Amino acid sequence: MKRLAEIAAVSVIGIAAIVWMNLPSDAEVAGRPVGDPSVLLGETMGTTYRVVVPGVTDPALSAQLKEGIDTRLEGINRLMSTWRPDSEISRFNTSEAVDHPIPISQETFGVIAAADLIKQFTGGAFDVSVAPVVSLWSFGPDRRPRAVPTDDAIAAARELVGDVGISIVPGEFGLTKTAPGSAIDLSAIAKGYGVDAIGRLLDDVGLTNWLVEIGGEVRVHGPSGRGDPWRVGIDEPISGERSVRRVVGLPVGDLAALATSGDYRNFFEEDGVRYSHVIDPRTGRPARTDLVSASVLAHDCMTADAFATACLVVGPDDAYDLLIERGLEGCLIVATDDGFETRTTPGFPEKLSPPSPPTP
Repeated sequence: MKRLAEIAAVSVIGIAAIVWMNLPSDAEVAGRPVGDPSVLLGETMGTTYRVVVPGVTDPALSAQLKEGIDTRLEGINRLMSTWRPDSEISRFNTSEAVDHPIPISQETFGVIAAADLIKQFTGGAFDVSVAPVVSLWSFGPDRRPRAVPTDDAIAAARELVGDVGISIVPGEFGLTKTAPGSAIDLSAIAKGYGVDAIGRLLDDVGLTNWLVEIGGEVRVHGPSGRGDPWRVGIDEPISGERSVRRVVGLPVGDLAALATSGDYRNFFEEDGVRYSHVIDPRTGRPARTDLVSASVLAHDCMTADAFATACLVVGPDDAYDLLIERGLEGCLIVATDDGFETRTTPGFPEKLSPPSPPTP
């Protein structure tokens, strides 16, 4: 078997919160001994990852898998993290070149090209060129004091978003800045892409049953270790309480990736008004809708990740229509006068009872 680190190093895909997901691995792993070689844990992208590979019992193979996973994720971070000043995307963002193609890797180009398609599908509700506005609202990597910008500052930053700021150079794996200060933020798609990349890595070494989760975004392949669908828990807000668990079984085949976005874990308040980190690229302001959480099922986690963010931007009614139009399934949690209401598309998995705790 080729070493996982080697596969991770060369793997390139040409052309991937109010709700914290209590992951299937919480249920699947419950009762397993500490150090179980089938459960791999680590940190990446400012959060944690968990990979479950039922049937892996050899500690040496487990260590090799983890080495490959860490290598692959580190490679993605070096390309796409806006929180690393030395990453490929950060170097693009700080470049002063205008109206001149800047070469980027095939992998980063592929993610940006996919994001551009999703921008078109969502009418601009998802747009990775939103970085200047995200930074203006103090949700970017520069860690500036959080405060509401002036209308003039918002209008100026908004001028850098969309086709007016960044253009793709097809066939050359390049991007062109058409305005000084334009920049890209892949944070709403990179975690999902990372999940997909690790899934492909596991496929490449012949593993047919696995779960991959990064920061709450999850994708599965094959049945769980029990032989049934993987069970994923989604926390739902309840009026007067923090949350209650909603457990669903992910499909074994298609639509086996789930991503959740929410609006109340990352925000600031000023003069009694809460400003969410979910920015509407079309207005340059934080999204203000009754939709507080969106969980999206898709064929790949990159798509699920991006559409979950777009759903929060457009609000519950348009989000439902968008999911139906694009052939995706979703669970939308909407704030009402009486608390919270859950709306699901017809094909979203039925709610299951939480698994029983293991017997001592």
